[in-house]
Amino acid sequence: MIRAEGDEAEPLWPIVVEVVGLPGAERHPRKVSVEVNGHTHVGNLCDMISRKADLQIDWSNYALWWPKNNVWLLNGSFTLDNWEISARDILEYAPRVHPIQVMLPDMQVYMFEVDFSKRVFEVVKDVCRKLFIRRPEELSLYRNRVATNEKDRKASEDNSGIHFNSTLMSFHQNPPQFASTVTIDDVVRQKGLVPLEKTPQSLPPSSHLALLPCTRKVTDKVKFSSGWLTSATSLMQQEIRSGDLLMLRFKYSTNMDLDMRKDSVRINQLYEQTRLSILNDDSELTVEEAVVLAGIMYQVDTQASIPQVSEMSSNGNGDHRGSMDGRLEDEGVNELDIESELNDLQLELEGGNNQGSAAAKPALTREPMLQNVVKVSRKKDSKLATLGKNKFFVCTLQRFKLIIFDKSVEETGPSQDKIVNQLNVKGCEVSQIGEGSKFKLKLNVDTGSGMEEFHLSVEDVNTYAKWYVALQLAGRGHTMADSSFEEQLRNTREMLQYRCSGNESSSASGFSTPSSPKRNGGASTSVHGTPKQADGDFLDKVQPEFYLSPRFIKKFKKDASAQIVKGSGQVAGMGYVEAKKQLIARWNDVKLSDTQFFNCSIRRGMKPVEKGIIGVCRDKLIQMDTKGQDIVQTYRYSTMQTWTINWHKNELQIKLGDMELSVASIDSKISVLHEYLGGYQFMATRSPDKQEVNVEMFYQLTYGMKSEEEKIEELQKRDNKYAGLITHSVPGF
Repeated sequence: MIRAEGDEAEPLWPIVVEVVGLPGAERHPRKVSVEVNGHTHVGNLCDMISRKADLQIDWSNYALWWPKNNVWLLNGSFTLDNWEISARDILEYAPRVHPIQVMLPDMQVYMFEVDFSKRVFEVVKDVCRKLFIRRPEELSLYRNRVATNEKDRKASEDNSGIHFNSTLMSFHQNPPQFASTVTIDDVVRQKGLVPLEKTPQSLPPSSHLALLPCTRKVTDKVKFSSGWLTSATSLMQQEIRSGDLLMLRFKYSTNMDLDMRKDSVRINQLYEQTRLSILNDDSELTVEEAVVLAGIMYQVDTQASIPQVSEMSSNGNGDHRGSMDGRLEDEGVNELDIESELNDLQLELEGGNNQGSAAAKPALTREPMLQNVVKVSRKKDSKLATLGKNKFFVCTLQRFKLIIFDKSVEETGPSQDKIVNQLNVKGCEVSQIGEGSKFKLKLNVDTGSGMEEFHLSVEDVNTYAKWYVALQLAGRGHTMADSSFEEQLRNTREMLQYRCSGNESSSASGFSTPSSPKRNGGASTSVHGTPKQADGDFLDKVQPEFYLSPRFIKKFKKDASAQIVKGSGQVAGMGYVEAKKQLIARWNDVKLSDTQFFNCSIRRGMKPVEKGIIGVCRDKLIQMDTKGQDIVQTYRYSTMQTWTINWHKNELQIKLGDMELSVASIDSKISVLHEYLGGYQFMATRSPDKQEVNVEMFYQLTYGMKSEEEKIEELQKRDNKYAGLITHSVPGF
């Protein structure tokens, strides 16, 4: 408990306080000595310092900073004894508000005045409010550690011959020269939201792109995990200084309630972050995925110059009439907005779109079932082996039960004695591994003793699409009766269309490729969506580097432009913002695109400690081998009961049913992994109806401590063997 202020008199003793950032002496702190005792309140000490300094300035921006313990003393009712401050300690009385450079997801850089004593999450909320971005809990600040560590700061000061006593006012000798004396307030005042809704540059400068935390290899991705700032502590506590460059990025891939009218800035910034991730080859995309994503980006660019409905609902200078909470202000209401609102209300009352409703109906009568002839093999000791004498089997999938029958049941009908294997595919991992006319799926299933790998092959592309989507849904805990089945099946068929186009066997495989609609001024297309040879002049104007990563440009060579135009065929009818939302949704469906990786020491139950890579996804944890190639185990959040963070051991202990999983981070603080895990748990508790963030729950799930009082109690428990242990219960998933 916090010690109360005593009544007994104590002798006074002097304490030295450095007053920092005074007008005209910003880099030369002024030392002030005041007489205090252990019962002196922090608020009284601040008052004594301001009177002793004898300057007529606004002291409301100042607060006490304790460099030794790296903490702000913000609660005026706490005493020096509460903080265990003695005469040997030196405090700083410093201004809290300073400018920082913030690089937005679209790589534009602006100056923001922020409070260095606020928690990072509060700073992000303030920045998002100025940017008109809702759902600030989905974003966070990222620091490129290459040029911002304390060692580089000191080296810079040593080389320059300039030394600053104040920890707050220590600048880089040559801070990063980006955009920026321009503040975001000036931009919004002069140009409205137009630069934020439509990024003015097609590709950022290479100096900006070099800062992106993007790479294709899992083993390289782990290096970027330590760059995220902790949301529950202040900028100052994380060694951020005035003028530093930070990156504002979408951290969690759970983008709730994207509204074309309320979220024009949010959608554009999310789209640009996604686009740059694709161009920087930030995931193991298949050829089909790369073509479709490139086509969507191409569609966005073709629609950029066409007036959109969302633009018609803004006034000339780009100021939006819809406030941040979505309510219309009193400047008049556009008829298109009213009609759109009524359409949304109708869809909501009808329970979503017709396809979703139709897909949900079978769940009321009989669970859908797949039954096909499938070639099945199992991976053992890095080699594929058949399950028996035959390679082909009759496989059925209903709910989460995958039953593999002997092929003879085609004639005799299914029976118990013909069952070769049964698998529970709930929580499975599935990925496509075939190319061209080969339709293969890699299926990882938890058999109780670990993950087993199976390969499934079919010859019919429509059957392949159904099995892929059904197993994807099973991996997320849903069945084919889920309302999203039809939409995902349609998207998968569109992806597979580009694998089959130009393949002579595509018609025989049961897949028909619709002809691509012709855009205004666009290229005419053939039956398979491939631009005709006569459109060569048009294709020369398409710049592949705006839509494809260097890896795929090299793969497609001269055919890159044709592939991009071909990929846009399925989204040719989409508008500007709608196409952006489509890219975001498709990217979230790419395998491991939503995953943050950490090098860890892992102990499962009573098994010995092993090294591996832990990936944190939106609905599960995955354990991979040290090479980042094979998935060893999957841990669904739905099976988690509690998790405990041990700050002293830098360890996370997770209870999963009858098993306990212990994870210790190797390359970064365990707080980063813990915040990712707790963050996704928090995202699952949100509702589209509630716009305000439950800040108390967010801090409780991502950090564990909610208030300064709890921090002080934790400090006073430092000799207790249970100090530093915080246990969380998993909210309803």
